[in-house]
Amino acid sequence: SVEKLFKERINFRDIQAEYFKDDILVVFLASTKDTYKDGVINQLDYKKLYLYSLKSKELKEISIENSDVSQINFVDKSKDLLLKFGIDHNKDGKFDEYTEPTMIMKYDYNTGVLINITSEKINRELQMKLEGTK
Repeated sequence: SVEKLFKERINFRDIQAEYFKDDILVVFLASTKDTYKDGVINQLDYKKLYLYSLKSKELKEISIENSDVSQINFVDKSKDLLLKFGIDHNKDGKFDEYTEPTMIMKYDYNTGVLINITSEKINRELQMKLEGTK
């Protein structure tokens, strides 16, 4: 039978299947809100990562506030992920890759926890360099 994963309008990007010994995950990025404030949900809006398990029929949503998921990589043939988030530092509803920071985090599939792999101090120093304030 066919099941709807979403009831409301969304905009998909980069749909792929990842095969594991015990499961198949459907992996995709999607925008669910008009964060860019142009009246439509499209690729300019923040994207979240979604993982759908064909075995358990469970949909996991991975995101952090005021950010755009821009890159994903599975870690060593496991279901854990390294994620690159573009942070909307000025909170204008869009991520500008030339002036706003990125953050790389690890997602633990079994616990559902995002782990920051760089310190806050390093993130602040990098942002200051990016802005030209240090």
